[in-house]
Amino acid sequence: MAKVPENYRAEILAGSEAMKWKDDHGKEHQEKMVQKGDEEKESQSGIKPSISACHATDLNDSKLEAVHIVSIEKEERSGEEVFHFNQDQFESIMVQIPEDHKVCILSVLGETRTGKSFLMTWILKYLEAHLGSEPFSKKDEVWYSKLGKLCRGSGSFHWDHGARRTTVGMWMWPKPFFVTREDSSKVAILLIDTQGMNDNKSEQKIQASVFQLTAMMSSYIVYSINYQIDDNNIGQIARFTDFATRALGLDEVEHGGGNMQNKPFQNIDFFVRNFQHADLDIDDDSDILRIESEMKEYFHDTLFSDNVSITFRKSQDRMYNKFQKINCYTVPHPGSRMTKKKFEGDLSQIDQSFLVLLDRYCHTIFGFSRVDGKVIMSGSLEAKVIKGRFVSSGIFNALFNEYAKAFQFCGPQVSDAKAILNTASYSYIRLAFDKCNKEYADSMARFMNGSYNLIELTKHHNKAMDKAIETFKRMNPIGTKANIDSAKQNLTEKLQSSYTYYILRNSLRLTKSTIEGVIQVVSLPVIIPIVLVQDIIQQFQSSRDD
Repeated sequence: MAKVPENYRAEILAGSEAMKWKDDHGKEHQEKMVQKGDEEKESQSGIKPSISACHATDLNDSKLEAVHIVSIEKEERSGEEVFHFNQDQFESIMVQIPEDHKVCILSVLGETRTGKSFLMTWILKYLEAHLGSEPFSKKDEVWYSKLGKLCRGSGSFHWDHGARRTTVGMWMWPKPFFVTREDSSKVAILLIDTQGMNDNKSEQKIQASVFQLTAMMSSYIVYSINYQIDDNNIGQIARFTDFATRALGLDEVEHGGGNMQNKPFQNIDFFVRNFQHADLDIDDDSDILRIESEMKEYFHDTLFSDNVSITFRKSQDRMYNKFQKINCYTVPHPGSRMTKKKFEGDLSQIDQSFLVLLDRYCHTIFGFSRVDGKVIMSGSLEAKVIKGRFVSSGIFNALFNEYAKAFQFCGPQVSDAKAILNTASYSYIRLAFDKCNKEYADSMARFMNGSYNLIELTKHHNKAMDKAIETFKRMNPIGTKANIDSAKQNLTEKLQSSYTYYILRNSLRLTKSTIEGVIQVVSLPVIIPIVLVQDIIQQFQSSRDD
């Protein structure tokens, strides 16, 4: 039986401060706000969350349940399956994150019945153990010894064994996890579980929609497969990321090459279950490093072997031109007892080599450590980036909303990347335009509390306009380059037009001598027509006569 290396136990320990609250029995929990969200979810759906028969350990006591942010429903008239975005459910999660926070979106994708929901539940429990209100702190044990049992109902992503699928659509955990990265930036971690591909239950275009939206919005993708990587896995990723690239309007960008920032997507891991390792004896850290070295060798031999088809090579090249980092992690079969119908998540019935490597995999993703009593994340998980810019929580919220609505709105055209892009682009550019226009108007309104000469007013206008244009860029407008450039030009013209109003408003507060001095405006960056100057003077004289 595999042993957990002593040094590794100490390495993975972490914890953090968190908001706490007490229930009627005096027991401490985390974030009452999230619990309230669960109650709202229950009233909206009409379904009371089930409570699984789980041992009442500290790590399994949560009554939270994953939120169904995208469901697959039957269209009443045609009977066809349709993509449905549950916006209220999604925003009940996003409202918990400050708008300026960076977000890390960790999702699991892959074929049906490859253990995606079990893996996501394990990752969830790992985060709760290391970032929860009562972080695990015993150096002589591993964190999951306290867990004891991995529930599959309340307090987890719902998972099950056997051939019957358990996950449909997209599910997100209702509580973000907050942590500080080693560069001192604060990030929120969001977890997304998805239905599997090729489950013979949903139409292919619907399955593809879930895959594509998840790929577009994630910063870290775990692609779960069984046994080994094959041509179908590589081809599937290549096809769906081709679509996602076009739907994000990034196909006009030069991808690939040595510049990682030119690649549209960030991280993807091939997580291979039931892998046949040569030697699984784990006694210390050197054994783990040996096994991980074998993983890298297997991955390299699989992708770069000379004995692959031309189709495989082309798919591989397309995939490598899309992702900044591509890795592989393999774990053995969890043991025959886990496949039994009566298996209820008892970790003592799972092969210890499987648990050790699964735990190690989480450590490579998060890399938690304590620095001066504070939890720091230094693993491979990064904040979401689009077009070389970090995406804040507020922008991610808006982007996800517009794309999810576009997938829902396009219906029969859901497999048309251009239709998705055009629908989402129009709404998001309009949203960005309105936000920047309001930011400019608010800045000018605050400035207009007093009366100023035209030079002072123009200086503030230029400053407010530059800031609004920079906000527009920072919001990562999506669409074709021509459409984005056109929107930026329209915004500039709109702000220049608004400026004439502020000149007129300010003029009514100035003395006549100052007004007549406005003729000097020809030397300023913004040229005011002489007709407008005469109109301003007439307005001023009329106000004095009154």
